[in-house]
Amino acid sequence: MATRTLFEISKAYQNIWDLVLDFDGNDLDAIENGLKSIEGEVEDKCRNGIGLIRSLNNLAEGMKYEAERLTVRRKAIENRISRIKEWYFDNLDKMGIQKVPTSLGTMSICKAGGNQGIDITNEEEVIKAGYCEVIPEKTVVDKDKVRAALEKGEEVKGAHLKPRGRYLKIS
Repeated sequence: MATRTLFEISKAYQNIWDLVLDFDGNDLDAIENGLKSIEGEVEDKCRNGIGLIRSLNNLAEGMKYEAERLTVRRKAIENRISRIKEWYFDNLDKMGIQKVPTSLGTMSICKAGGNQGIDITNEEEVIKAGYCEVIPEKTVVDKDKVRAALEKGEEVKGAHLKPRGRYLKIS
């Protein structure tokens, strides 16, 4: 067997390292074939393998730590975005301005979509009025029926529509 220089051995393991980190096309077979192609004594191959595995473990741990750190930063930035939006919402609302077109986009105060929230102040009255769904052993208010009746203008004792929420939209 021909002897290989330290440089050649190091280069061979650097190639394995590159194969491991190349996620665009190399599969596990390419890595395995690369490991098979490295010549040398078993002890040397195992020592270099230990070094490779430890280095990859360190890299993975570093990535995990960095991902956690970036997640914390992302959440902090999202909280700041919410606070900034609240500030604009509050100030535009106080000034009575609903929409501000700019060269970057439009900032506007909009009514929230979806079902309008309802307050059930007296569940017994709502049940007596027939706005309920019977679940075995328990009768509960059917909020969709109550909401539909209130939206039609019907009076439902014990319930009323909440004011529709609003939010700041940037488009």
